[in-house]
Amino acid sequence: MGGTPFQAGLNSANVNDIEVYYVARVTEGPSNPRGTAFASEFYRNMATADLNSSFVLPNKGDYYTAGHEAYHIFSQTGVHAFDLKNLFHGTTGILVGSEATITDTKRLNSSQQTTIHNTKYAH
Repeated sequence: MGGTPFQAGLNSANVNDIEVYYVARVTEGPSNPRGTAFASEFYRNMATADLNSSFVLPNKGDYYTAGHEAYHIFSQTGVHAFDLKNLFHGTTGILVGSEATITDTKRLNSSQQTTIHNTKYAH
C-alpha cells in the first residue's frame, strides 16, 4: 500500500463529527453484532485521519445500540461495563421485569459522563 492512507470519502470534513452508517447487516467474524464502533484501540496502526469516529448500526440494533456504540467513540475503548443496567454493558439487550424501572434502566455512571464531557465531540 505504500503508506497511503485509506480514504473512502465518507467522513465529514469536520474532525469533531461522529459518522453513523445504517446498514442491513454487520458480520464480524462468526458473530452478527447489533452494532460496531471503530474506536482507536482497534486501528492504532492505520494512518487514515479521523477513522476512529464512526460506527455502524445494522437493522438488528435495539433501543440502546446507538448510545452504546457512541460511547465506544467517546471513550475510545472496547472495554465494557459489568453492570447490567449500564448502557455500556457488553450486550445492550432490553431489560425486562424487575430489572427495568424508569429510574435505572441503561444509565451511564458519573465517570462515563465525565468521559463524554471531556471528549472533543462535546465541544
